[in-house]
Amino acid sequence: MKPAELLALYDTELRREVEITRMRREVLAGVVRYIEDGDLGGHVAWTDMTGVDPDKVIDEQVAYFSARVPDFTWKVYSHDQPADLGEHLANKGFTPRDADTLLVMDLEDAPDYLWNWDICDVRRISTPEEIDEIMDMEVEIWHFDLPSLRAGLKYDLRENPELLSLYGVWQDGKAVSAAWQFFLAPTRWITLHGGSTLPQYRRRGYYTALIAARAREARERGYRFLTVEASPDSRPILEKHGFTVLGQMTEYVWKKA
Repeated sequence: MKPAELLALYDTELRREVEITRMRREVLAGVVRYIEDGDLGGHVAWTDMTGVDPDKVIDEQVAYFSARVPDFTWKVYSHDQPADLGEHLANKGFTPRDADTLLVMDLEDAPDYLWNWDICDVRRISTPEEIDEIMDMEVEIWHFDLPSLRAGLKYDLRENPELLSLYGVWQDGKAVSAAWQFFLAPTRWITLHGGSTLPQYRRRGYYTALIAARAREARERGYRFLTVEASPDSRPILEKHGFTVLGQMTEYVWKKA
């Protein structure tokens, strides 16, 4: 499938139509937004600015979210229109995060070695205690905790186990590398997350093994597309393993004063 075809499919199925665990989807004229259960936060996933004033659309969403949640994000992709949407958001008080790269792998075109890569060090995570271990590892790497992510993974492992799989590598009695993925049924897409390794355990093939483990499960379950919004460090590794760059994505964050 050509990149333009992949991007069009991504926009339709993952930005406009997908249902996400622990979030409710709201479709309006020209806007698709998601709100976390309990009104803890949310995001605008897709906007059609054709024939409308972008500032008016932004003001409407700020009014909606500010009455319900403490903060929300607006996901802006490099192909979104207008091309200066980020500037409009910044002028309305949004703060941009660092840009990530949107990458996709069509499993029909995946490199053959992924199906033969040694994944003997990778194990499936199946308990809340193991989630705590990999989250503690993430804190050690990134120096901040995400308690809502920790709680959310535990919730989905318990309530939606068919939509989530987590993998980790343990060495010297501790978690040293981990990654997870969400199965976005009924679409053919899977989103990849995590993919972190403690610095002293890098260059041992764990990152590749975690990609291979997830790709194999995806293919076995009949899914076709893997997608990830990657950091600058992860992008070249993913490209090397067969992922295609479709563009950039920047989250613009709005918080109550």
